[in-house]
Amino acid sequence: MSQEKGRLEELITKLKQKRNEFRVQIHLAKAEVNDEWQELEKK
Repeated sequence: MSQEKGRLEELITKLKQKRNEFRVQIHLAKAEVNDEWQELEKK
């Protein structure tokens, strides 16, 4: 049971890390799209 709990905690930690990485990627993509939109608005 303890081994299973450890594996579950490890999985949760990895999922949280992935979630945070996706949040950063989304934030960067949003900024990039905003920059592109601003350039298009100038034209």
